[in-house]
Amino acid sequence: MNIELLSSPLESQYTSFVERSSDASIYHTLEWRDVLLDSYGFAHRCLIAVEGGAVCGALPVFEVKSLLRGCRGISMPFSHLTPVLANNVKTMDSLLMAARDLASERKMSYIELRHGVPLDKPFCQDFCNYNISRLDLKKESIDDVWKSFKTAIRNQTRKAEKNGVEIKVAESSDEYRTFYDLEAETRKFQGMPIYPLSLFLNIYEKLHKAGKSRLELAYYNGKPIAGAMAFFSNKKAIYAYGSSKKDREYMQLCPNNILVWDLIKYSYNAGCEVFDFGSTFIQNEGLLHFKKQWGTETVPLYYSILSERTSPPVFNRSGFKVGLVKKLLRYCPMPLFKAVGPFLIKESC
Repeated sequence: MNIELLSSPLESQYTSFVERSSDASIYHTLEWRDVLLDSYGFAHRCLIAVEGGAVCGALPVFEVKSLLRGCRGISMPFSHLTPVLANNVKTMDSLLMAARDLASERKMSYIELRHGVPLDKPFCQDFCNYNISRLDLKKESIDDVWKSFKTAIRNQTRKAEKNGVEIKVAESSDEYRTFYDLEAETRKFQGMPIYPLSLFLNIYEKLHKAGKSRLELAYYNGKPIAGAMAFFSNKKAIYAYGSSKKDREYMQLCPNNILVWDLIKYSYNAGCEVFDFGSTFIQNEGLLHFKKQWGTETVPLYYSILSERTSPPVFNRSGFKVGLVKKLLRYCPMPLFKAVGPFLIKESC
């Protein structure tokens, strides 16, 4: 068995391996790689295991360089779960050792592996700052999925329908631009940096056109008031992005509920077995409670630092510096917010 960097001649074999892997998701695909390459310019270093001329393991890594945090590796940026793919323990260990060598060769301070469960290796430091919430779609009917929701969720979804909120499936890059504006409004309200517009346009070009992403927009009286996007691969649906206008008159219409429900229905009919609501910071009890009302199972989400020297990152979202940045982002003008957001979010990926 050889461990090597993915090259063009092996991309078709890599894709076939990913498609067969039960642990793989959209974040292992070459389409997602291309989205990140075109949006952020990170260097891609995907390690693959090859035996008998066939790919039998993969550990995708992006080399991320930043002014504040130096050079580090992440598998993968802007994804919450990217397990190391391996047919057996031997292949897994070989990939991890090769990743450690890659970090040393490229002078990365560490590689962060978003494997999901503890790796429990002597040269890996496992830690947990997030939970992951997933809805099981392996039901007899979509009605059984609906019945698994809490009463409050069902009532709020019906409320959106009764109030005339209309859903439209996006089919153009202009509609992805509309979603970007909604996302900017949402993240500014939260005091969180905004992604670059190029990210959403690249998702449209690389994923939407390949049938691997779906964006739905909610309209009220002809005006877009909310949007939600999901990714699809390997019988998994991942709730990727969601946003809405924060005016009280629109929030009370519950547009996000009807959007999520429509994406769940689409995922079920498309043959997906799970609807992944993504990760939630362990101290964000409000968001965790909201996701649980959708009938999800919530479990700890483990990451690992591949380094003998660097300690796992400690998140303090209530600290003075974080609070100051959030306040500045909330009150800065929208053009400035859109200009500085991509830099800040690249630093924090």
